[in-house]
Formats: sequence, structure tokens, C-alpha cells
Amino acid sequence: MELHQNRYTYLDNLRNFLVYNVVFFHIISIYAYPFMFWWPVIEKNRSSKGYESLILTMDIYLMPHLIFLSAFFIFLSLRSKSIIEYIKNRFMRLVIPLIVYIFCAGDIWHQILSKRLEVSNPTYFTTFFDYWRDFMNFSLITFIGKDKMLNQVWFNFHHTWFLSLLFVMSLSVVFLSMLFSQKEKVQIEVDNRKKIITKVFILSVILSFFYTVIAILYAANNINLFAFIRVLGLVQVRVGQFWMLLFLFLFGLYAYRKDWLIRGDIGSWKMWGMISLFFLFIFVLVVHKSFLPMVEEFLKVMEHNFLFSNKIPLPKSTNSFKSAYLIMNILTPMTCIFLLMFFLSFSKNFFDKPNKITAFCSTHSINVYILHFIPVVILQYSFMNISAAPIIKIILIIIIVIPSCLWLSHHLVYPYPRAAISFFVILKLVSLFLGFDFYYNALLALLFICFSGALYESVKLLMSFKSAHI
Repeated sequence: MELHQNRYTYLDNLRNFLVYNVVFFHIISIYAYPFMFWWPVIEKNRSSKGYESLILTMDIYLMPHLIFLSAFFIFLSLRSKSIIEYIKNRFMRLVIPLIVYIFCAGDIWHQILSKRLEVSNPTYFTTFFDYWRDFMNFSLITFIGKDKMLNQVWFNFHHTWFLSLLFVMSLSVVFLSMLFSQKEKVQIEVDNRKKIITKVFILSVILSFFYTVIAILYAANNINLFAFIRVLGLVQVRVGQFWMLLFLFLFGLYAYRKDWLIRGDIGSWKMWGMISLFFLFIFVLVVHKSFLPMVEEFLKVMEHNFLFSNKIPLPKSTNSFKSAYLIMNILTPMTCIFLLMFFLSFSKNFFDKPNKITAFCSTHSINVYILHFIPVVILQYSFMNISAAPIIKIILIIIIVIPSCLWLSHHLVYPYPRAAISFFVILKLVSLFLGFDFYYNALLALLFICFSGALYESVKLLMSFKSAHI
């Protein structure tokens, strides 16, 4: 296993895979109506259950696996940094980008959504003011968008909610490690392959039981599993996913403590792949055949109620829907953990060799995660009226967004973070007076400048590579 500067190559590569999966997830959301009816750009006529099923399937593993890897790296990072240095680093990498994103781009969601709904907006400055006024109206636990109409402005962290949660969880681990500080752990004999696999199965069953019980309690109390809450106005998380994220975070700490990913044999990728495929097949079948037909009726009524004052009562749940809901919540934790073990084992076997491309992507993955969201939404809206197959638009947006974000991170955000912050803040302030159309066009122009730069450098690199091998 390749170790480079306290980093494990296959884990960095897995994290890259997950981050770019998040980008893909957000791109295909445009075709997941009515499941994603609240998304700022929706193409209803081209949406299908296939994209909705894919959204629900990817939701099983994306953020849980990312938080597992983040937890695993906490103590590895503390090996080379003092606690103060680590906290400062986390603050600079997680909190500052969160603040800058929310200030500069948090209200763009509402602006694009309003364009799609053809709602007349007040001035951009008024929208910005309403956005932050909603932030100030927080309580101990604030349900995002509760008692709001879809065309109203409400505060939301959007995809950067993960940064707020990760920062709080990381700090909690650091403070607890300070309170219960121990001598540096002595290297003990690592669990053997059979013991690791047995523990994984036991943990997955335990998590499945508790996750299902919590889901039933939520349903009994009419709590939406997919709703987001903000705690004390500062930390945002999805109601139903919090317990999964907490468990995977603790699981990451446990895996580090037991040296499973460093010295242990976690099992064959073929074995975990077969197990994962079995559970995934059942999950997708239940989602596609029993869950989505009923939930689509719910969501279309919810969409109406979010748009109009004449509220329609939600349809009653059928027995088949209740059974599907129960089966999905039983399968989700086990599928998540088995997929995690498959990804870990597969990456360790095939993607543990460092190279310049993966090292480059690892360096900029956090910035790609932060930067990609607005370009995706802007391109989705720009391409909305273009008559082309969904797969063509999806590929085109991927080709533009990922290289552009990498190029911007490499040339500005990563080497000159203060200049990047100043640039985006000044552009935002100017746009508040010149209007959203100016901001939209400026960001679109920036996106294509970055794409042109990425394309030029890619061609230049390719030409130099060919010249070296002639």
C-alpha cells in the first residue's frame, strides 16, 4: 500500500470518486421529477423513474462514505499537526469556504428557481436581504423551508451543509481526545480477515435495526425523512440521514483505531461486490416498483401545496407503499456498509498507485465539491430549452464543469485563497446593485473562461506528451 505524506493513495482516490459522484448526482437531478420537484431547474417532460431510482441509490452511499473517510483521516492529520494547527486548518478548509459560498452564492438557488417558475422578483438586493433575514429567524432546531412557499426566499446551506456538520464532528473528536488523552497507541495485532468480516456484518445488522426503528418513529410522528434541519442556525443536516452519518463517522474512527485499512485484510472486493449487488438489486427493485409510484403522487401534491394557496390533502398511504418504505429502511444501512467495504477493497487492489492526475485531483477535490454547484445549476438552466437527449446534456455539463472547477482551483482558489475570496465577494457586491442578470452572465462568462483555460492546457499537455514519445 502506497503511503505518501501521511496519506493513503487508494483512500484519496476513493474520495475523488465520491466527490465527482456528487457532481454527477447534482447534474442528473434535473431529470428526477417529481422526486426533486424543488430543484431550481427541472425538465419534467424528460424526467423518468430511472433517474429518480439512481438518485435514491446514490444517496445511500455518497455522504456517508465521504464522512467515513473524513473521520478516518482525523487522527492521521493530528499526527503531523498540533491540535491548534489542526483546528485552524479545519476552520480554513471548511468554515471559511462555507461562509464565502453562502454569502456569494446562497441566494442564486432562489433566483434560478424563480426564473424557472416565471415568478417576478424584487431587486436582487431585496432578495439578498430576505435570504439573510430568514437566516436570523432561527430557533434551536429550524426546519428548512417549513411553512414557506416554493417561490419564497429561505435560507439554505445547499450542498455545503456537509462542511458545517463535518467541522462540528471533527471538533468534537478533537475536544474529546483532549479530555480523555492517552499515550500514543501501541501497535497491537490487527483483527484477522474473518473477524473483520464478522464485525462488519454485525455492525450492519445493528445499524439496520436502529435506522429502521428511527424511520418508523419519524413516520409515526409525520416527520419527513428527507427534510433538512438547521441546529442553532449553524449546522445543517438531513433529518433521516443524520444517524447514518453519525454511525459512519464513528465507524471511520473505529476502523482507524483497529488499523483495518492500514494493516488489515478487509476481504475480497469480489465478495463485497456480490453482496452489495444483491442488496442493491432488491433495493432498486423495491424503489422502482413499489416506492416511487406512490411517492410520486405524494410529491406532486406537495409541489402543488408549495406553489398555490389552495392546499390539497395528501393521498393515503397504501399497504404496498408502507411495506416498501420498511424494506428500504432495512436495506439502506446494510447496502451502505457493504458498498463501503467493496469500494475500499476495490480501490486498495486497483487504485493504490500514486500518479500526477490523481494527486492533482486529490489536492483540489474539496474545492471542486464547493465550486461545482452553481456552475451545474447555471448550465442546467442555460441548456433547459435546448432540444437534446438528457444523456447528451449530462455529458456536456460534466465535460464543462469538472475541468473548469479544477482549473479555477489550480490557478486561483488553491494558490491564492485570499485573492479568490476578494474576487467573489467584490463580484457579489457589485451584482447586488447591478442586478442578478449581471451576476448570472458574469458567472457564465467566468465558467467558460475557466473551461477554455482547462481545454487549452489539456491540449498543450497532450501535444507535449505526444512529442516526448515520438
